[in-house]
Amino acid sequence: ETHRPDIFYEALAARLAAILGEALPPTQTDKGVYYADHCRTLASSAVAEGRRVLIILDGIDEALGGRFDARWFPRNPGTRLRLVLSARWQAGDLDSSGWKTRLGWERDVRVRARELPVLVREGVRDLLLKMGAPTDVLASQPDIVDRLHELAQGEPLVLRYYAEDIWGMGEAAPRLTMDDLVQLRPGLGPYFARWLDEQERLWEGAVDPEVRRRVNALLALLACAHGRLTGADLRTLLTERGEVVEDGRFLEQLKPIQRFVIGFDRTET
Repeated sequence: ETHRPDIFYEALAARLAAILGEALPPTQTDKGVYYADHCRTLASSAVAEGRRVLIILDGIDEALGGRFDARWFPRNPGTRLRLVLSARWQAGDLDSSGWKTRLGWERDVRVRARELPVLVREGVRDLLLKMGAPTDVLASQPDIVDRLHELAQGEPLVLRYYAEDIWGMGEAAPRLTMDDLVQLRPGLGPYFARWLDEQERLWEGAVDPEVRRRVNALLALLACAHGRLTGADLRTLLTERGEVVEDGRFLEQLKPIQRFVIGFDRTET
């Protein structure tokens, strides 16, 4: 549950306090807000003391309800305090500039973005090898490697679940055939179900039922798609379902599920 703000802000504040040799008193109030405020105070203290500190936060797009806020990090951290963040692009993103905007870093902040490419074929082979027995044997079978690369389209998360399903086959994994591979259903279902359950609890009483109904409609349409959809395609399908689609707010309607959607609102999407 490290995607919960009360957990990750407390963990970050605790580590910063340990580095600076300060006490971190507990609280009975909103832990997310309380520890985020302590992160701000401790990060500022690190700058004032000239301490060399590198903070790495992986997968900020996974924060429950999109509740990751970087305002606790000093806008002028000097030369000794650095923050490294990783995140998946969201619906509507063409590059990392979308995250600069979400974090409020589009101006008056020194920030460098690095785009991580999807996995190439050799990356698939490397993963199979490093997982060890029994999947390492498959790394020597070019047709299996090629097919896995094709199925995952270089997406690390999808490939991970394929690889874990294969590993779970035990001694039968080295004898995996192309036909067997086609029948595999990677574990994205349970992963997505957990995420949706958590979102449902978060949305209770806080999200308009109309919005939740539209999210369900979007999920159904995307799940049934045989390939990429253009923005015009999705508008047409939603309209046929009786949904009212506001042109200027189309990407906004994808916001609750934007972690699972890649693309932008253009006819060539």
